[in-house]
Amino acid sequence: MAITPKTKSFGQKLVALFRNRDFMISVFVTAVLVILFRIISVIPLPGISVNQQNANQNQNDFFTLFNLLGGGGLSQLSLFAVGISPYISSQIIMQLLSTDLVPPLAKLAKSGEVGRRKIEVITRIVTFPFAIVQAFAIIAIATNGQTSVITAPNDPASQAFYILTMTAGSYLAIFIGDMISKKGVGNGITLLILSGILAQLPNGFIAIFNILSGLAITINPLLTSIINFSVYFLAFIILLLATTYINLSVRKIPIQQTGQGMVDDLNALPYLPIKVNAAGVIPVIFASSIMSIPITIAQFQPQSESRWFVEDFLSLTTPVGVTLFAVFVILFTFFYSYIQINPEQLSKNFEKGYRFIPGIHPGYDTEKHISKVLLRTNFIGAPFLAIISVIPYVVSIVFRIPNSLALGGTGIIIMVSASLEFFNALKSAATTTNYQQLRSQMIASVTALAPAPVAIHDAKTNAKLLPAVNATEDDVSQLW
Repeated sequence: MAITPKTKSFGQKLVALFRNRDFMISVFVTAVLVILFRIISVIPLPGISVNQQNANQNQNDFFTLFNLLGGGGLSQLSLFAVGISPYISSQIIMQLLSTDLVPPLAKLAKSGEVGRRKIEVITRIVTFPFAIVQAFAIIAIATNGQTSVITAPNDPASQAFYILTMTAGSYLAIFIGDMISKKGVGNGITLLILSGILAQLPNGFIAIFNILSGLAITINPLLTSIINFSVYFLAFIILLLATTYINLSVRKIPIQQTGQGMVDDLNALPYLPIKVNAAGVIPVIFASSIMSIPITIAQFQPQSESRWFVEDFLSLTTPVGVTLFAVFVILFTFFYSYIQINPEQLSKNFEKGYRFIPGIHPGYDTEKHISKVLLRTNFIGAPFLAIISVIPYVVSIVFRIPNSLALGGTGIIIMVSASLEFFNALKSAATTTNYQQLRSQMIASVTALAPAPVAIHDAKTNAKLLPAVNATEDDVSQLW
């Protein structure tokens, strides 16, 4: 009799998942570590005072970007002020160098799990100078008198202490992220960044509402403020949905196995998904970093003419700066998507696995076809990514909202990507749990249908010899 297990909906799988003891332990570990990270992120280092009233209004592009990537600790100048942003920068650089630019690293990247671990160790080492430089820049900007957000002691000993403490905090944040990845649910680094973004949203919306209230000069200012904020919030939701749509959009390239035979319907074949936004958030991070570097350097030369030029033309609060930022995002999207997908390596993997694209010759033709598909998707994804990245800055200029309060494209894309990744981790865990339950049910059903063990008796002595179902080859020979 055939056994047909009942299929469960995703909701039923999710309920069964939360009844799983091991999964609930993983959720508990994740929650504890994220809460610990958030608590440490809001406690300033000793001897440092934070003017919270100006913290949301006086952050330059350097502070805004690295506060976002660091998990939100920079705004309080806490132990996690540097956070995990140096590690992210190191990962990006190592990924770029591992693509035949540095042959030894490229060889490690192709060496499987062992090579991946060695690259990870090198990434942790490269993180150290990045953390030192970033901590030095934070302390220098905080103590040069050009900001009213944070104040810190200006003597060399105190600055060295803060730099080393922030660097140690960066490695502690990386350790917490690793523990979440190993013992918890989802990607730890991504979840820490997501927690920082979500923690800043309520205060950001309140500050935006207060700013819009100050701009409302009408008979009923409160009603006008509510309408303005509703329009802003609606635009935020639409931008969030559009980002989610782009992140989920893929171009499917059908794949066939050698010897599989003729297939009439290409939709029935497995496929290679090429994302419309194949480069992810990296182009926005690159563009933001490049735009923030001259602005950060100009902070150390308050009276120079170059500072006025930078603020007038390179700042993201000006039309020229926003346009230049969009151009950088588009260029980096085309560049990084080819590194991320790597059509040449994909075509080689297809040949090794005896797979091919129907109607396309293996080798160079396959590489050319994948590159052409990637180019076409980039013509859609790159402008869309640039628009998503630029819209918050345009809103900031129109509504006169400080740059740090308008959640930029980087924050929205990270928030969407992290949420989708966490949701996929839940789906994967739910599928695994459901499979284990179905397997147990099928084993129980087969056991129930099996005949009961029959004992074999000797006809003369009526003595029970062996259960028939457990008989082995030696037992059968003894019976004979």
